[in-house]
Amino acid sequence: MFAALAALCFVFRDVAAAEAGTNALPAVLSPYLQNPTADGMTICFVAQGAEQVRVIWGMEIQSSVRELPGKGVAIAGTPWTIWKMRLTNLKPGTAYHYQVRYRLGKEEAATPRWNHFRTLDTEAGTLRVAAFNDIHNRDATLAALMQYVKPEDFEFSLLLGDCFADPSATNGAHEVFRTLQAYIRLLDGANKPIILVRGNHETRSSFSHQLANLFDLPNLSATQKWGEDQWQFTMQAGPVYFLAMDTGEDDDATTAVNSYKNPKLWQAYRQREAEWLKNLLATQPGKDVAWKVFLSHIPLYNSPYVSERARQCWEPLLREFNPNLMLAGHDHTWRKTVPPTTKAPWPVLVGGGPSLNEGTVMLLSADEKALRVRLLAAKDGRVLTEFSSGK
Repeated sequence: MFAALAALCFVFRDVAAAEAGTNALPAVLSPYLQNPTADGMTICFVAQGAEQVRVIWGMEIQSSVRELPGKGVAIAGTPWTIWKMRLTNLKPGTAYHYQVRYRLGKEEAATPRWNHFRTLDTEAGTLRVAAFNDIHNRDATLAALMQYVKPEDFEFSLLLGDCFADPSATNGAHEVFRTLQAYIRLLDGANKPIILVRGNHETRSSFSHQLANLFDLPNLSATQKWGEDQWQFTMQAGPVYFLAMDTGEDDDATTAVNSYKNPKLWQAYRQREAEWLKNLLATQPGKDVAWKVFLSHIPLYNSPYVSERARQCWEPLLREFNPNLMLAGHDHTWRKTVPPTTKAPWPVLVGGGPSLNEGTVMLLSADEKALRVRLLAAKDGRVLTEFSSGK
């Protein structure tokens, strides 16, 4: 049945070719994956003027054809509409294929190729993840890093904040969507989920209140009130349980109340997250999982630029969670600390960026017996430091 559908006459638009060598964006961006779970996946599709958007999907291209229509949300102040299609009741650890189809003007069209993804599997014995931070829209830095990242090195990518720096609504938020498309291309976002942990620069500038439109996380909704939006999340993938918290702005006790950093709002935000974490801990998250990894943009330890307010608010609860490792960014200089040689209760690895001389990627690999992270340099791909823990 898929073969018959594939034989239909569609106008295929090769997005990568359309964007090559120019700052102009095509009317349709590549689809990208969000919010992976053991039984679901969200397919996001950003376009100008597309109608009747739907996703065709199944376990095999030749059989099990299913169609799910999308519901578009126009992004105010821009020519773009975001379509999110949530596939549910999927099988854990299972590969699926999909294609986005739509009408553009009077023509039927489709994404230029069948894409694929695999659902998460809590029973999987291994996991591989690539984590980036502080790219600050510089896709050249990400491109340099990706020279040293093999496809088999990661099942999904983590953006640990400040990857969309000061997202602006200027010129229809062109820079935001240009950056998004570059990241989708470089991180193979049509086939591997891209998961954002929001940084302080993502909370700034004129498009920051609309950024949630472009992402899908378990607790996040674009309709949530600013300051009450929930970017924090948990996720289990194989032998690793991730807890991600949003550190907000980089305000501290010396920040003026009338500062653009709005310390009153962000301290209330962190306290609200603490209540969420307290309720989460009552369920004993990650109890039977081999490894627990804490994610944030601003480090809680191991940097001159820690979020003291987040640390004070969350540390008592984090001691109950007791992560095996913390990953963060913000510092722009990579750092590694491992107790008992530091005051940090847990090992902390901070990535660098955003320049080619500072940029790093963290390649995490885990099985039931060992957790390992290699920190590679954008400049030459060499391993700057490693972390490993065994059972």
